Amino acid sequence: MTTKQYIDTLNLSGGPQFVEGQVLSGELTRLVQDFPAQGDSAIQWSLSASIDHVNRRVLEVRAQGSVVLECQRCMKPFVWPVDISNMVEVVTDEAQLEDDGDADGPDRILCNGRLDALGLVEDELILSIPYVPMHDVCPDTLELSTGEPMPESRPSPFAVLGELKKS
Repeated sequence: MTTKQYIDTLNLSGGPQFVEGQVLSGELTRLVQDFPAQGDSAIQWSLSASIDHVNRRVLEVRAQGSVVLECQRCMKPFVWPVDISNMVEVVTDEAQLEDDGDADGPDRILCNGRLDALGLVEDELILSIPYVPMHDVCPDTLELSTGEPMPESRPSPFAVLGELKKS
């Protein structure tokens, strides 16, 4: 189990803060709760906190690695590479959170003090996973439940309609 690391979001004026680590993707229970077994897939992550050029408290979230997903086309597991880099602004009250003054600015999160670094990394990973994960190209050999390979091509059920249309 990974020990928790925190960023003190209220004390960034004293200087930037940086934490990093590595975690097995299977330890990120919110991320992988509906995914296949993760094996030894690992995620390298880092979180740096600072005050930007317009005096906003910002966090830069980075993560690289892989997770095992289930293809929604063929229902087989496959490895999905993860490579995220995102900037997040820290605000201290809900009015700031909902302020639309800077539509081009970074996403905002609400935090009044200690922020669980790995929790934020896991949130960003969850957002990076496709809603419907699929292989680019599913494996060629599909098998029926009897264990026999599927036929290469099946006749189209609409072929008869095509022949009627030609008549």
